[in-house]
Amino acid sequence: MLPRYVIIQILKYFGGYYELRGFWKFIYTLNLVSKEWNDNIVPHLFLSKQPTCIVNNISDLKKYQFNGKFLQLSLNINNAKLERFYHDSPMDSTFHQNITSMKLDDHCFIKQLPSQLKHLQVNIEGDILKSPFNSIVTRLNQSLTSLQLVIGIEFQLTSLIVSNCQYNLTQLILLGRPTMLIPFKNPNMLNEFTKLQTLQIEHLYCEVPSLIYTLKTMKSLKNFEYFHNYICIATQLFQDVITTHQSLEKVKLKTTTLLEMDIIISSLNSNTVLKELRIQGTAIVPQICCTNSVIEIFQINNCQFPLWSVPSSLREIDMHHINGIQQPNLFEGFYTIHPQCEQISISIEHITSSLIAKTKSLNMKSLKSIVLYMSTNELHTKDYQWISNSLLTGFQNYHKLLFYPRIFDSIQDKHGLEYTVIDIRFEC
Repeated sequence: MLPRYVIIQILKYFGGYYELRGFWKFIYTLNLVSKEWNDNIVPHLFLSKQPTCIVNNISDLKKYQFNGKFLQLSLNINNAKLERFYHDSPMDSTFHQNITSMKLDDHCFIKQLPSQLKHLQVNIEGDILKSPFNSIVTRLNQSLTSLQLVIGIEFQLTSLIVSNCQYNLTQLILLGRPTMLIPFKNPNMLNEFTKLQTLQIEHLYCEVPSLIYTLKTMKSLKNFEYFHNYICIATQLFQDVITTHQSLEKVKLKTTTLLEMDIIISSLNSNTVLKELRIQGTAIVPQICCTNSVIEIFQINNCQFPLWSVPSSLREIDMHHINGIQQPNLFEGFYTIHPQCEQISISIEHITSSLIAKTKSLNMKSLKSIVLYMSTNELHTKDYQWISNSLLTGFQNYHKLLFYPRIFDSIQDKHGLEYTVIDIRFEC
């Protein structure tokens, strides 16, 4: 039999795949090999990066216990049995000590929270002022850094939430419902969270001037996400916040209203901090060039990709929403302007010989992946082979690389049309 350390080194390869279907069944099978494997081999698979295991019922627990100890647990108390087990277990047990995340419904009554709890999600169906959540808030400890509230009706940040979370919370997620217009009454209270780095607001209506003013005063904020189908804050956000904010690095927006691209580009030209911008929405064609040399990911759906007049730091460029006929010279001088680009996504409406010319004209030595979007009903096996050979030919002068495809991944766009995504990667 192989020595223990050899077995551990071999099995460690699988330790990072805990999110794959069937993984824990595989681990449970390894536990049954022998007591030696259960006590001294399987636990070592997770020493370098311990997974957070989702627990939805009592039967899940046996999968995540090794040698009498639990892995990190994310506890979803959604049934009476699990709630009873939680209350009956001693607070100093390894079960409680390894709970780092909890998800609670509004009706759950929790006497005491785990000492190592880092993330808490609560579904609040009624008035937050009358919610049992208020009693939970008073028992929050300093280990909690992330709070997620799923809101059913009108919402406001209460003094209890602020006073118990303002000095340790780094992530706050506020989620409404897409089908309802739920008001967020006091966004100005957000600036009381002095260490907040990530703020995500979805489907909550709040006064735009109040939110914008608050964002300007949140000096520690690094990541901001705002999704709402009918409320657009993009124009004011870029004019009043992006141009001057000194810590904001990632922004994600989703809206159905028309975006003014020139305002976005002008604000980016004044910004030296933002690294990632993703906007789901439709934008007016930009009339000015971008001079930002800091941003690394830039994505705005349903808009022509802006032209850069200086070398950029873009690592990912997504242009699969663009009609190539509208921008026939899109790829001219691409390597000179985007020398650090590692992935480009483009749409090939019709498979023609122009694909070869386009890929050759890229001349991008840093490129690692090309993602092609094309209509599924136009794709055949022979077409795929032709695309593969064309791309390999187009890059043979620039790469000494292994070439392999990750084959078809079908998707549907918002109009219900089916497309095939081909991710073609170059590996050193």
